[in-house]
Amino acid sequence: MYKRQLIGSAVLSGEPLYLTVDRIAADTLAPAPDPAKAFAARSAQVEAIAATLKIETPDEYINACGAAIGIAAETIWDARQQCVMHGGVAWRVPLAGWRGPYNLDALGNHDRAVLHFQHWLKRQNVTPITTADPAIGPWDADIHLARKEGMLHSNGDVSTNHYDMNMVFIDALLRHLMWTGDLKFAREVWPALQRHLAWERRLFRRTFAGAGGAQLPLYEAYATIWASDNLQYLSLIHI
Repeated sequence: MYKRQLIGSAVLSGEPLYLTVDRIAADTLAPAPDPAKAFAARSAQVEAIAATLKIETPDEYINACGAAIGIAAETIWDARQQCVMHGGVAWRVPLAGWRGPYNLDALGNHDRAVLHFQHWLKRQNVTPITTADPAIGPWDADIHLARKEGMLHSNGDVSTNHYDMNMVFIDALLRHLMWTGDLKFAREVWPALQRHLAWERRLFRRTFAGAGGAQLPLYEAYATIWASDNLQYLSLIHI
């Protein structure tokens, strides 16, 4: 049980008015904070985060993007779960294949990047493929043979999600390795990369009849592009 407590201070001499909202456990004494000191400390913290990325151009609006990116990147990092979240406020759930992790190396947070990748790779599906595995079964007829839902959650998958979370996640991982040149970490993740590549090939590598009837490779992207994204794209075409 928790209760909310509003603490404030006010003077009539034109000095600032500080208000704090504290979440405290029931039946416990509320702290006696100094609102002015708390505000100053938090302001300094925010300024330091905003200074993570500095952009200097003749355009003041472009320059302002640096501080915004720094703040946004900090809000989606979850120290408790040691991974990037999908959304700093809304949604705010861990999703392996969203775009947020790209900020880690770009802003110099290479240690956080390693933690993020390790967070997901220890969840990778390592169940052996057998002849009874749905991964080798027929394509799902109810979605125009676009994918196999059972295969999506087979050996190599990192998140058990209805999206293809692997593709963006592995792309961010490879970019991290190229950015840092961390061979020790590359050796650590190599088995996971092999499982991913085998998974991707099982899921999406199809063949189609090319010139002269030759069976040529085709990599499907349906499960990478969620329906809402696809519909938005199609709506833009018609505008």
